[in-house]
Amino acid sequence: MEPTLSNGDWILIDRTQSRVRRDGIYALSFDDACWVKRLSVNFKDKNIRIISDNQSYPMIEIEEERLTVIGRVVWIVGRRV
Repeated sequence: MEPTLSNGDWILIDRTQSRVRRDGIYALSFDDACWVKRLSVNFKDKNIRIISDNQSYPMIEIEEERLTVIGRVVWIVGRRV
């Protein structure tokens, strides 16, 4: 998720927001992996777009049922050591 998130950054996740009601950055589980990614709702097809801010990774569009949303990222703290 560079440049939005860097290795070592801390995030606060609101676990009460476990459904994608609006675009934002979410912690999610998909295909046996946990990610922090930008999610966008495709209202036309009722699918969710998984977007990385790092252009090296392609966008993925999936059905909402295949995705487990852990929560929405509500706070990012950059930590540089």
